[in-house]
Order: sequence, then C-alpha cells, then structure tokens
Amino acid sequence: MEIGFLEMIRKRAGWLCALFLGEMLTASAMQHFESELEKAVVLTLFIPLIMSSGGNSGSQATSLIIRAVALQEVRLRDWWRVALRELPTGVMLGSILGVIGMMRIALWQNLGIFDYGEHWILVACTVGAALVGIVTFGSLAGSMLPFILKRMGFDPAECVGALRGDARRCHGARDLFQHCAGFSARDAALSCLIRKSPRARSRAA
Repeated sequence: MEIGFLEMIRKRAGWLCALFLGEMLTASAMQHFESELEKAVVLTLFIPLIMSSGGNSGSQATSLIIRAVALQEVRLRDWWRVALRELPTGVMLGSILGVIGMMRIALWQNLGIFDYGEHWILVACTVGAALVGIVTFGSLAGSMLPFILKRMGFDPAECVGALRGDARRCHGARDLFQHCAGFSARDAALSCLIRKSPRARSRAA
C-alpha cells in the first residue's frame, strides 16, 4: 500500500502492453493454419483443453523452481540440470494426458455421446500428440523462465506466469494446427486411395 498510484501504473503498464503484443502471436498462429483448421473443424473443440494443459504444466514447474531459487536449493548455474530433468518429465506427463484425451474421444465416440467423424481415430491421435508437445514445452519453458528473468534482473514471481502463458498459448495453437495439417494430408491420401481402388471404380461403373 506504500507504492504510489503512478508508480504502480508504470510498473504494470509496460508488462501488460508487452503481453498484449505477445497475445497477437496466438492469433497469428491460428491465421497461418486457417486452411488446415477448416478441413478438421472438430479439432477446435480441443484448443482450450490443450492450451490449459500446457499452462498447468508450466505453472507447476514455475512454482517449484521459484521456491527452490528462493530457498537457495537451486542456483542460476544449475539451469541445465533442471532442463535435463524437466524434458523427460514433460514428455511423460504429456503422454499421460495424451492417453487420457484419446481414451475420452474413443469413449465418447463409441457411446454415441458425440460424433467426431469417420476418422475419429486420427482426431484422437492428433489431440494426443499435441498434448505431448504442449505439456513438454510448458514444463520446459516454465522451468527455464525464472532463470532467464532472474539473470536479466527481473523478479520471476512478478512476470513469469504471464510470459509463460503467452508462450504456451502460441506454441499450443501452432502445435495443434501442425498436427491438424498432418491429419488433413492423411485424410486426403486415404480418400484418394479409396477413389482409385478397383472396388470403388466398379461401383462407379
């Protein structure tokens, strides 16, 4: 309560403006893959799920590292050890969430709760792969940002959460849409093979 009003605005406005510009990266990622997204609109249902998973994994890593740095359990020179630990941890955590996500899609499809289309297995694989990628990235970025900000002289607890949120949202959108592009390519190849099969040509005749 001792800080002045203008001083508070000065400290917070700069970060908010920088973060607002960072939010535009997410929109740019979505615009870049707009054509792929139109071919598999069902994947848009999972965008909030995938992005929030990356944020949750990053928040866990960030909280642990900030606490460890504050207690002097970890020093700046230990960043590479933390990275080597967080990388396989993120892959494993992402794999667990990916399996759960794929099971959910399969269950909803087979129980008739929601129809994900004839290629629902590819949709499930796309969501699972995207979860592995975004959770791994979130864990690694969340653990590294406190080291970077502290090295630059900033307070990690003040701005790391917001910066990590922008990074994982942009990466999550890009990761999902890249898998979406692969899904569309496989779908097109499958349709082409079906049209060229002898059985399909005989039916057409």
